[in-house]
Amino acid sequence: MYREVISGSDLTNVQTYFNGTYGRLRTVEPAPDGGLWLTTSNNGDKDSIPNNSNERIFHVALG
Repeated sequence: MYREVISGSDLTNVQTYFNGTYGRLRTVEPAPDGGLWLTTSNNGDKDSIPNNSNERIFHVALG
């Protein structure tokens, strides 16, 4: 996940978070408490067997 400041047509203050920590981050949404919800998409559930996936939902507190 990246955080960048848009300055005109340039990106400045680029910061990387969770690089290599949780796998492929997909959705990032604001949480009601001011934090973030993150979802992963690493292997998927391609064989239709229930609970056979390592996909995750994370809450990140900011502050």
